[in-house]
Amino acid sequence: MAKTLDEVRDDALELGVEERGALADSIWESFLTDEEREIQNEWIAVVEQRLEDMRSGKVKGIPYEESAAKVRTKLNGYRRSSRRR
Repeated sequence: MAKTLDEVRDDALELGVEERGALADSIWESFLTDEEREIQNEWIAVVEQRLEDMRSGKVKGIPYEESAAKVRTKLNGYRRSSRRR
C-alpha cells in the first residue's frame, strides 16, 4: 500500500539534516528539464573553477565590505542619473 503525502513528510522529517538536504536536492532535481540540468552543471563547473582560482592564488578575493560599498556607490549613481531624466 502506498504511503500518503503526510506519512512521507513525517518520515522525511525524522531524517537528519544532511539526509533531508539530500532528499530535497533529489526532489528538486526531479523537476528540472534536461536543459536546466545542463545549465546547472555548467554553473557548478564555473563555481568550481573560481574556487580553484581562489585557492591557487590565481585570483584574489575582494572583502565583502569593499564589494558591497562598490555596489552601493554604483546603484546610487544609477538612481541619481535616472532621476534627472
